[in-house]
Amino acid sequence: MSSDIPVILATDPGARDVVFMSAATGAQMQQYAVGGWRVFAANNFTSGQAVDLASIPAKLLGTHEPAGAAAVSIEGRDWSEAVANDVSCWNPVTVKVNFAFDDDADRRAPQVAAFLRQDQRAMIAIHWRDDNTMRLRNINRIDLLDSMEPPEWNRLDLIACNDAVIAERILRIGVVHAAHERRAAELRLNEELRASYIAKLEDALQTLQGRAPNGSK
Repeated sequence: MSSDIPVILATDPGARDVVFMSAATGAQMQQYAVGGWRVFAANNFTSGQAVDLASIPAKLLGTHEPAGAAAVSIEGRDWSEAVANDVSCWNPVTVKVNFAFDDDADRRAPQVAAFLRQDQRAMIAIHWRDDNTMRLRNINRIDLLDSMEPPEWNRLDLIACNDAVIAERILRIGVVHAAHERRAAELRLNEELRASYIAKLEDALQTLQGRAPNGSK
Protein backbone atom coordinates (compact mmCIF):
# COMPACT_ATOMS: atom_id res chain seq x y z
CA MET A 1 0.00 0.00 0.00
CA SER A 2 1.75 3.18 -1.17
CA SER A 3 0.60 6.78 -1.46
CA ASP A 4 3.76 7.71 -3.40
CA ILE A 5 2.95 5.92 -6.66
CA PRO A 6 1.02 8.82 -8.29
CA VAL A 7 3.94 11.20 -7.69
CA ILE A 8 6.48 8.66 -8.93
CA LEU A 9 4.59 8.00 -12.16
CA ALA A 10 3.36 11.53 -12.91
CA THR A 11 6.72 13.31 -12.97
CA ASP A 12 8.58 13.72 -16.26
CA PRO A 13 11.67 11.53 -16.83
CA GLY A 14 14.84 13.56 -16.54
CA ALA A 15 13.42 15.71 -13.75
CA ARG A 16 13.24 13.07 -11.07
CA ASP A 17 15.11 14.12 -7.95
CA VAL A 18 13.38 13.57 -4.60
CA VAL A 19 14.60 14.90 -1.27
CA PHE A 20 13.43 13.10 1.87
CA MET A 21 13.40 15.31 4.94
CA SER A 22 12.14 12.24 6.82
CA ALA A 23 10.60 8.87 6.00
CA ALA A 24 8.64 6.17 7.75
CA THR A 25 10.78 3.39 6.24
CA GLY A 26 13.60 2.82 3.79
CA ALA A 27 11.15 1.01 1.52
CA GLN A 28 9.24 4.26 1.09
CA MET A 29 12.41 5.83 -0.32
CA GLN A 30 13.43 2.80 -2.34
CA GLN A 31 10.28 2.80 -4.46
CA TYR A 32 11.42 6.12 -5.94
CA ALA A 33 14.81 4.63 -6.79
CA VAL A 34 13.10 1.66 -8.45
CA GLY A 35 11.00 4.16 -10.42
CA GLY A 36 14.14 5.76 -11.87
CA TRP A 37 14.47 8.67 -9.45
CA ARG A 38 17.61 10.03 -7.83
CA VAL A 39 16.98 9.83 -4.09
CA PHE A 40 18.49 12.20 -1.54
CA ALA A 41 18.25 12.37 2.23
CA ALA A 42 18.38 15.82 3.80
CA ASN A 43 21.32 16.45 6.11
CA ASN A 44 18.97 16.37 9.12
CA PHE A 45 17.07 13.34 7.79
CA THR A 46 15.17 11.20 10.31
CA SER A 47 13.29 7.93 10.00
CA GLY A 48 11.09 5.75 12.16
CA GLN A 49 13.35 2.82 11.26
CA ALA A 50 17.06 2.41 10.63
CA VAL A 51 17.75 3.26 6.98
CA ASP A 52 20.80 2.14 5.01
CA LEU A 53 21.08 4.87 2.37
CA ALA A 54 23.55 2.88 0.27
CA SER A 55 21.08 0.01 -0.16
CA ILE A 56 18.30 2.25 -1.51
CA PRO A 57 20.44 3.75 -3.16
CA ALA A 58 20.32 7.31 -1.79
CA LYS A 59 22.88 9.87 -0.77
CA LEU A 60 23.05 12.75 1.66
CA LEU A 61 22.08 16.07 0.20
CA GLY A 62 24.76 18.63 -0.56
CA THR A 63 24.03 22.26 0.18
CA HIS A 64 23.84 23.19 -3.51
CA GLU A 65 21.77 20.25 -4.76
CA PRO A 66 18.13 20.87 -3.68
CA ALA A 67 17.41 23.62 -6.23
CA GLY A 68 15.17 22.20 -8.93
CA ALA A 69 14.21 19.06 -7.00
CA ALA A 70 11.06 17.53 -8.44
CA ALA A 71 9.75 16.40 -5.06
CA VAL A 72 10.23 16.82 -1.34
CA SER A 73 8.76 14.28 1.08
CA ILE A 74 8.38 14.50 4.84
CA GLU A 75 6.41 12.86 7.63
CA GLY A 76 3.89 15.30 9.08
CA ARG A 77 5.24 15.01 12.61
CA ASP A 78 8.60 16.37 11.39
CA TRP A 79 7.27 19.52 9.72
CA SER A 80 8.80 22.64 11.23
CA GLU A 81 9.46 26.28 10.45
CA ALA A 82 12.91 25.31 9.19
CA VAL A 83 11.36 22.79 6.79
CA ALA A 84 8.89 25.43 5.60
CA ASN A 85 11.82 27.76 4.87
CA ASP A 86 13.62 25.02 2.93
CA VAL A 87 10.51 24.30 0.86
CA SER A 88 10.11 27.99 0.04
CA CYS A 89 13.78 28.22 -0.96
CA TRP A 90 13.90 25.03 -3.03
CA ASN A 91 10.46 25.45 -4.63
CA PRO A 92 10.05 21.77 -5.63
CA VAL A 93 7.34 20.79 -8.10
CA THR A 94 5.62 18.59 -5.51
CA VAL A 95 5.69 18.55 -1.73
CA LYS A 96 4.35 15.41 -0.05
CA VAL A 97 3.52 15.54 3.65
CA ASN A 98 2.28 12.35 5.28
CA PHE A 99 -0.26 12.83 8.06
CA ALA A 100 -2.25 9.58 7.81
CA PHE A 101 -2.51 7.88 11.23
CA ASP A 102 -0.65 10.75 12.92
CA ASP A 103 -2.22 11.42 16.32
CA ASP A 104 -1.38 15.14 16.08
CA ALA A 105 -2.65 15.61 12.52
CA ASP A 106 -5.82 17.49 13.46
CA ARG A 107 -3.69 20.28 14.90
CA ARG A 108 -0.73 20.33 12.51
CA ALA A 109 -2.11 19.36 9.09
CA PRO A 110 -4.40 22.42 8.60
CA GLN A 111 -1.43 24.71 9.30
CA VAL A 112 0.79 22.89 6.81
CA ALA A 113 -1.96 22.88 4.16
CA ALA A 114 -2.48 26.62 4.63
CA PHE A 115 1.25 27.25 4.19
CA LEU A 116 1.45 25.17 1.02
CA ARG A 117 -1.55 26.96 -0.48
CA GLN A 118 0.27 30.30 -0.29
CA ASP A 119 2.15 29.60 -3.52
CA GLN A 120 -1.05 28.71 -5.39
CA ARG A 121 -0.17 25.03 -5.35
CA ALA A 122 -2.81 22.47 -6.25
CA MET A 123 -3.67 20.64 -3.03
CA ILE A 124 -4.28 16.91 -3.46
CA ALA A 125 -5.22 14.57 -0.63
CA ILE A 126 -4.78 10.82 -0.30
CA HIS A 127 -7.40 9.36 2.00
CA TRP A 128 -6.62 6.20 3.98
CA ARG A 129 -8.99 3.86 5.80
CA ASP A 130 -8.59 1.25 8.51
CA ASP A 131 -12.25 0.78 9.50
CA ASN A 132 -12.41 -2.94 8.82
CA THR A 133 -12.54 -6.00 11.03
CA MET A 134 -8.78 -6.55 10.94
CA ARG A 135 -7.83 -2.84 11.07
CA LEU A 136 -5.90 -3.18 7.82
CA ARG A 137 -4.83 0.11 6.26
CA ASN A 138 -5.55 0.93 2.64
CA ILE A 139 -5.85 3.90 0.31
CA ASN A 140 -9.48 4.73 -0.29
CA ARG A 141 -9.45 7.86 -2.46
CA ILE A 142 -7.11 10.35 -4.16
CA ASP A 143 -8.66 13.71 -5.03
CA LEU A 144 -8.40 17.46 -4.53
CA LEU A 145 -8.27 18.37 -0.86
CA ASP A 146 -11.18 20.80 -1.28
CA SER A 147 -13.41 17.90 -2.34
CA MET A 148 -12.83 16.17 1.00
CA GLU A 149 -14.89 18.39 3.29
CA PRO A 150 -14.58 18.25 6.18
CA PRO A 151 -11.04 16.87 5.94
CA GLU A 152 -10.31 13.81 8.05
CA TRP A 153 -6.80 15.08 8.70
CA ASN A 154 -5.50 12.02 10.55
CA ARG A 155 -6.37 9.86 7.54
CA LEU A 156 -4.76 12.09 4.89
CA ASP A 157 -1.42 12.37 3.13
CA LEU A 158 -1.05 15.72 1.35
CA ILE A 159 0.48 16.46 -2.05
CA ALA A 160 1.03 20.10 -3.03
CA CYS A 161 1.94 20.65 -6.69
CA ASN A 162 2.92 23.88 -8.47
CA ASP A 163 2.68 22.41 -12.00
CA ALA A 164 -0.87 22.15 -13.33
CA VAL A 165 0.00 19.43 -15.85
CA ILE A 166 1.68 17.21 -13.27
CA ALA A 167 -1.11 17.86 -10.76
CA GLU A 168 -3.65 16.66 -13.32
CA ARG A 169 -1.55 13.56 -13.99
CA ILE A 170 -1.36 12.81 -10.27
CA LEU A 171 -5.14 13.03 -10.04
CA ARG A 172 -5.71 10.81 -13.07
CA ILE A 173 -3.19 8.21 -11.95
CA GLY A 174 -4.62 8.53 -8.45
CA VAL A 175 -8.10 7.46 -9.53
CA VAL A 176 -6.72 4.23 -11.02
CA HIS A 177 -4.28 3.65 -8.17
CA ALA A 178 -6.94 4.12 -5.48
CA ALA A 179 -9.25 1.65 -7.24
CA HIS A 180 -6.41 -0.89 -7.39
CA GLU A 181 -5.58 -0.33 -3.72
CA ARG A 182 -9.21 -0.80 -2.67
CA ARG A 183 -9.41 -4.09 -4.55
CA ALA A 184 -6.07 -5.29 -3.18
CA ALA A 185 -7.21 -4.39 0.33
CA GLU A 186 -10.45 -6.31 -0.14
CA LEU A 187 -8.54 -9.42 -1.22
CA ARG A 188 -6.08 -9.01 1.64
CA LEU A 189 -8.90 -8.60 4.16
CA ASN A 190 -10.67 -11.70 2.85
CA GLU A 191 -7.44 -13.68 3.17
CA GLU A 192 -6.86 -12.41 6.71
CA LEU A 193 -10.43 -13.26 7.73
CA ARG A 194 -10.11 -16.72 6.19
CA ALA A 195 -6.84 -17.37 8.04
CA SER A 196 -8.38 -16.13 11.30
CA TYR A 197 -11.43 -18.36 10.84
CA ILE A 198 -9.29 -21.43 10.12
CA ALA A 199 -7.14 -20.71 13.18
CA LYS A 200 -10.25 -20.53 15.37
CA LEU A 201 -11.54 -23.83 13.96
CA GLU A 202 -8.20 -25.49 14.64
CA ASP A 203 -8.19 -24.15 18.21
CA ALA A 204 -11.73 -25.41 18.76
CA LEU A 205 -10.82 -28.84 17.38
CA GLN A 206 -7.79 -29.10 19.66
CA THR A 207 -9.94 -28.12 22.64
CA LEU A 208 -12.51 -30.80 21.81
CA GLN A 209 -9.80 -33.41 21.34
CA GLY A 210 -8.32 -32.47 24.70
CA ARG A 211 -11.67 -33.05 26.40
CA ALA A 212 -12.32 -36.41 24.70
CA PRO A 213 -12.06 -39.55 26.95
CA ASN A 214 -8.94 -41.68 26.50
CA GLY A 215 -9.26 -43.95 23.50
CA SER A 216 -12.14 -42.07 21.91
CA LYS A 217 -11.94 -40.82 18.33
